[in-house]
Amino acid sequence: MPLQAESLAAFLQALPEIGLSGFSVTRPYKQSILPQLAECENEATLAGSVNTVVVRPTAVLSGSSTDGDGVLLPLQRRVEVRGRRVAILGAGGAARAAAQTLARAGARVTVLSRRPEQAEEVAVATGCAPAALDAFAALEYDVLLNATPVGSGALPGALPVPRELLRAGDRLRHGLRAAETPLLAAAAARGCETIRGVEMLVAQAAGQLRPGRARKLRSRR
Repeated sequence: MPLQAESLAAFLQALPEIGLSGFSVTRPYKQSILPQLAECENEATLAGSVNTVVVRPTAVLSGSSTDGDGVLLPLQRRVEVRGRRVAILGAGGAARAAAQTLARAGARVTVLSRRPEQAEEVAVATGCAPAALDAFAALEYDVLLNATPVGSGALPGALPVPRELLRAGDRLRHGLRAAETPLLAAAAARGCETIRGVEMLVAQAAGQLRPGRARKLRSRR
């Protein structure tokens, strides 16, 4: 059931009346939901990003994230992730979760942002390398992950990086989009292998609904 939340505070205030047993968290609330949780999975706490909340019978909110699974699993079906050079465009909640999961899988991850301080913040939290977005032209990478809204309904027709910088033979992973975007189309035209965001969304959802999924929770109080 999709819910449009104009503010996180208003949604949480209405939550008891809605009667949900859990909910997914999307942009822009993946980071701001953290202080509202009584418990949080260690990995999500370290990444500073949550996309899944379970409402306990006592109204306690427990958070976790499957964003990393959504990126890692589709890639593992195609390549050996360990040792791959991964460039992540963006420094929001999804980028944080992806950076942490890929780094733990052995990838060499660089996080790029228009605001270098944001890339530095993500790098410190996830153990990856930071870079300004204008350094992308000189960056060598095997996998490109777009974790920005560029190319979405909010910014249709735009590319997060110039199309001429998409090198043939690179494997391009464009997250957060179910349909083909300008970036995917440009990458395919240059001979890159692409993965649509819908595959990522399915992997995320499977992790959210998996019965008995082991979670390491710790109190945030």
